[in-house]
Amino acid sequence: MKYDYQISSHKKRRFLKKVYIFVIVLFILGALVAGIIRLDTYLQSKRNKPEQTTTPKTTAFYDTKNGIYRTQYFQFQSRNTWNE
Repeated sequence: MKYDYQISSHKKRRFLKKVYIFVIVLFILGALVAGIIRLDTYLQSKRNKPEQTTTPKTTAFYDTKNGIYRTQYFQFQSRNTWNE
């Protein structure tokens, strides 16, 4: 028959207190990480709205008689054909 060693209740309480503190700290860190991830996701979705990332529709004009190609940003004139 083996001898059953008794552990004092003071050591048990001290050990359980350390375990509880460790579990609480892990819970707080997990909640903090989850909150940071959620905040980052919210900020990313707020920044990437479709109306903010798309450009306005631009129009182009091409005059076949004179060979003028005109857009909002530039204009040039070519000969009768596009290749030279």
